[in-house]
Amino acid sequence: MAAPPGPQSSAEQAGRSGRPSVACPETLSGGEIHRLGLLRAWLRDRPVEVLDEPTAFLDAQASEQVRAVIRERSQQRLIVVSNHDPALIQDADALIELTPSQL
Repeated sequence: MAAPPGPQSSAEQAGRSGRPSVACPETLSGGEIHRLGLLRAWLRDRPVEVLDEPTAFLDAQASEQVRAVIRERSQQRLIVVSNHDPALIQDADALIELTPSQL
């Protein structure tokens, strides 16, 4: 007998789109494809995660869900983020800012 479903983690909640779980790229938006990539990375459960623009292509609600997952996961692992999202930058413990002359 299967256990009753428990509360969902932030990662699981961020992956919900209300659509059937059919992996057809032509029916998914850019943001949905981006979230699927994040979920795949999060399912690997690595001690270090490198995320490139994790909130790009997402609407405000989805961006907040992703930021919540990052905040939650950062309690248990190192997360390195390449990013332009001011709200995500505010959550950072440390910041390395690169200027064009440094690139």
